Amino acid sequence: MSRDKDIRLTFWKEDENTYAKTYKAHTGKRQWFLEYSYYYSMITRATNDNYKERFPTYKEVVVEGKIADYNYFVEWSRQQKGFGNLGWVLDKDILIPHNKVYSEETCVFVPNIVNSFFTFIKTSNCNEYPYGVSWCGSENKFKAYCAQLNGKNKTLGRFNSPEAAAQAYRDSKNGLALDLARKFESQLDERVTKTLYNFDVANY
Repeated sequence: MSRDKDIRLTFWKEDENTYAKTYKAHTGKRQWFLEYSYYYSMITRATNDNYKERFPTYKEVVVEGKIADYNYFVEWSRQQKGFGNLGWVLDKDILIPHNKVYSEETCVFVPNIVNSFFTFIKTSNCNEYPYGVSWCGSENKFKAYCAQLNGKNKTLGRFNSPEAAAQAYRDSKNGLALDLARKFESQLDERVTKTLYNFDVANY
C-alpha cells in the first residue's frame, strides 16, 4: 500500500472527531477538512511514485521537519497568514526559487493567481531563447509574449534580437509582480510581499 493511502486511513476518522469545527474543503463527493486537503496534496507530491512519474518536476521533492507530522501541520497551518482563504494554495518555492523542500521555513499560503504567476516561470519551455521569447519565422522576427494576470497570453511585439524581446518580457513580468504586490499586500505573508516587490524575472 502506498504511503499516501496509509495516511488517508490513519487520519481520516481521528481528524473527523478531533477537528469537527475547522474549515472543510469539498473534493468531489467527499468532504475533506481543509488542513487535511493541504497535507494530503503535500505528502502525495513528496512520496507518491506514480505522481512523480506523471509530474517529473516533483521527482526530487521531499517533506522535511515537523511539518511532516499531520497533527503539527494542522496547528502550524492555522497560524499562517492566508490559511482558510477561498482559492488559496500551499506553495513551497515562492520564497526560494526552484525549491524542492516542503518545510515550515519554505511554505506559505497564497492566492492561486500569485501561485500561477510563479508557476508560469517555472514551467516555461526551456529552449534556446530566454523566457517569453520565440522565433516568428513568417516575419523573421523574435516575438515576446507574457501571460497576464487574467491568464491570457499577451504579445508584446516583434524584435530584431532575442535580447530585445527578452527585455520586453522582463519589463512586462516585473510590472505584473508589482501589481500583485499592491493588490494583495495586506493579505499576504510579508515574505511573499517582499518577494513580489523585489521580483526580477532575470533571477529565474
